[in-house]
Amino acid sequence: MYKVLNVFTTSLFILTLMGQNLRAETLSISHNNESPHIVRVILTVEDESLISSQIDGRIKKINVRDGDRFRAGETLATIDCAIYEARQKRIEAEYLAAKYNLQAQKKLKQLRTGSTIKLRNATANLAKAQADMEIIKVTLDMCSLKAPFSGLVVNRKSYIQQYVSKGEPILEIIDDSTIEAHLIVPSKWLIWLKKGAQFSFTLEETNLSYNAKVSHIGVRIDSASQTVIIKGDVQGKNPELRVGMGGYATFIQAP
Repeated sequence: MYKVLNVFTTSLFILTLMGQNLRAETLSISHNNESPHIVRVILTVEDESLISSQIDGRIKKINVRDGDRFRAGETLATIDCAIYEARQKRIEAEYLAAKYNLQAQKKLKQLRTGSTIKLRNATANLAKAQADMEIIKVTLDMCSLKAPFSGLVVNRKSYIQQYVSKGEPILEIIDDSTIEAHLIVPSKWLIWLKKGAQFSFTLEETNLSYNAKVSHIGVRIDSASQTVIIKGDVQGKNPELRVGMGGYATFIQAP
């Protein structure tokens, strides 16, 4: 019986020592200035846009589909502007009439048979016609929706022959030439986290790790969650990266 008790006492002593060592190791890690800080990361882009119609009209053509690439200045879609083209012809005719009338009034004035008031009215009518010409030219330019930057089509929100109102979105596009890491971190990290800080992140979709550098630290702290938004530039060329991929980023706190 004494042997059994001795064995039990010895075993209990060993387990107690192991527990003390484990607690000591955990405590050491938690107080280490080089302990890792892990947060969620989502890939985003700096430039994205909703291409919307600037006039009321029917969509005549959409030149791109979801996933298509395009270059800056390329025509992505066109609006049927037949009514505006007809209006342009009328305005051009009014402009010519105003121009000829002004010439006639100037001639009459030179012959001392014209009226000063009629000459001034003719001058004003020509200026108005010129303004109408400029307005219709701008309107016709709005019939072609051009890409503001080179990038990728994310989503077509409208269809050919669909009538759209001014401001109604037609295409969602992004500039995927520079993909950024988007993170929301505790605001208390600002004590040690600075612009240019290095960090790494692993994506769930690729199961690969990437290096990045903090490029932007938000100026506003969310008072409810005590967090701040930061962004990071992904290092190197990584053609497999896609907007919306997610994973976890790891920071090493500066001593």
